[in-house]
Amino acid sequence: FEFELNYGTDDLQATLHCLEPPELPDRMSPGQAAQLAELLEFFHVRVRSLLRTVQSNDKLERVTLDQRQWQMLLDFQARLAEYLRRIGEPESDF
Repeated sequence: FEFELNYGTDDLQATLHCLEPPELPDRMSPGQAAQLAELLEFFHVRVRSLLRTVQSNDKLERVTLDQRQWQMLLDFQARLAEYLRRIGEPESDF
């Protein structure tokens, strides 16, 4: 698949200049593995729901989402950002 990546400076720093997906953590406790699986399943279901609503226009090389789905995508991104902050700063009050 050929596609363009339009990362800004902040995005590049956040991903540590790596386009490969990270490995799953080793040696998680059963509880940690269950929590991680629950998070990944939540994200998987949300993305799948969004992808089902995408409308494609090949001539214009565009895809569109319904307004409701766009709001869900924004919520999804905000949740990811919140989880990343909580992981990076576990003792902070949110």
